[in-house]
Amino acid sequence: MPTNSDKEILPVLDRRFGTWRVSIAREPMTVRQLARTYDEQAACWGAKIRRLRTGTFYDEIWASVSESLDAASEGRQLNVLDCGIGQGAFSLALAEQFEVKPHISGIDLSENMLNEAAETLGREGLSFTLKRADVRRLPFEDSQFDIVASAHVIEHLPRPEIVVREMWRVLKPGGRLVLSVTQPSIFGALLQLNWRARTYAYGELEQLLITAGFVRPSKITVGTWSLAARMSLVCQAGKL
Repeated sequence: MPTNSDKEILPVLDRRFGTWRVSIAREPMTVRQLARTYDEQAACWGAKIRRLRTGTFYDEIWASVSESLDAASEGRQLNVLDCGIGQGAFSLALAEQFEVKPHISGIDLSENMLNEAAETLGREGLSFTLKRADVRRLPFEDSQFDIVASAHVIEHLPRPEIVVREMWRVLKPGGRLVLSVTQPSIFGALLQLNWRARTYAYGELEQLLITAGFVRPSKITVGTWSLAARMSLVCQAGKL
C-alpha cells in the first residue's frame, strides 16, 4: 500500500502574471484508488479499447519487433511478463506473433481486470499465470523473463524510476523491454484530466530507461491511424 513518500505532487502549470502566481499540480491516484477505478472499469474496458482501435495498434507494435524476438526464441517457449495486464490485449497481440506460444505472467492491481485477462488468454488456449500485485514490487526472482511488456502503467504512478528498475531486475540479460506510455498531445491531455496521469516525451522516457540500466533504447513507430496510436509513445530496450 502507498506510503507518504508515494504521494508525489507534480506541477503541470506554474506561471507568474505580474504579481500573481498561478500553479496547477497533479496528484497521482493512490494504489487503492487505481485498483478501485480499474475494478469499476473492467466490465466496459473491452468496448473502450475497441473504439480506440487498440488491438490493431498492439498488433503493429509486436509485428515490428517479432522478427528479432522470434530469432532469439529459437523455437522455445518464451517467458513473458505483462506489467499491468488489464484484460490481456497487449499480451494476446504478442502471443499471436509466435508459432511457439509464450507463457504469459501477468500482474495487475485490479482483481476484476485479472478475471477478464484469465478469460481472454484462456479462450485463446494460452499458458498463463496471473497475480494481483504492485508493479513497484514485482513478486518474481531476478532475471526471470525473456520479455517484459507494459502498456500505459508507469504514467499513473509516482517514482517511475522504481517501476522501471523493477522491470530491469526481472528481465533476463539479452531480454527485451517493450513499453507503451502516453505522450503529450490533445488526447494525452484528456487522459491527464480523467486519470490524473502524466505524459512522457521520448527524451524523458529514454533517460528513464538508461538510468535504470537498460541499453539501446529505441522508439517503435507504427503506421496505423488510431486514437490509441496517436496518444501513445512506444519504446523498446535491452539488458546486458
